Amino acid sequence: MKNKAIKVGGCVLTQLNETEFEYENLEQGLDFHFVVEKSDEVTVIIFDSLLPTNNQTKSDLGVFTASNLEEAVSDVRQLTKDNLKNSIMWT
Repeated sequence: MKNKAIKVGGCVLTQLNETEFEYENLEQGLDFHFVVEKSDEVTVIIFDSLLPTNNQTKSDLGVFTASNLEEAVSDVRQLTKDNLKNSIMWT
């Protein structure tokens, strides 16, 4: 499947395949990877887009679940690096 842009909750996500999506919040320097596990569960993995990877896999800053893609997008739109650092999601 070719990547395509889709709009969800006011954000443009990149659809990677049938179950995976990505979104980058340029203002906050955060990347989000969404995995639709089931019809009622979306796992969101948060990455720092400003950390260099040196061609290695990025380590995540946190993970959470939402009941659907719209809820997940709504949640990530509210996240900032500061509130991530102050939450239990910060690893």
